[in-house]
Amino acid sequence: MMKIKIFLNGELLEIESGLTISKLLINFEIDPNKIAIEKDLEIINPQDFNKIILTENSKIEIVHFIGGG
Repeated sequence: MMKIKIFLNGELLEIESGLTISKLLINFEIDPNKIAIEKDLEIINPQDFNKIILTENSKIEIVHFIGGG
């Protein structure tokens, strides 16, 4: 399978081409219910995680929600 390069939280990463945001989260064992994702400076609706395919040089920022009181 072909590889592409993306930036994940500022770090260069090589992944399989054709991955969706959902599959990226599964690969990194990240719970999609506890995060927000920005792709190329745009906030992504969680309902669209299955639809958006990552492309060469995509810039992904994952922010985890932290509870507190």
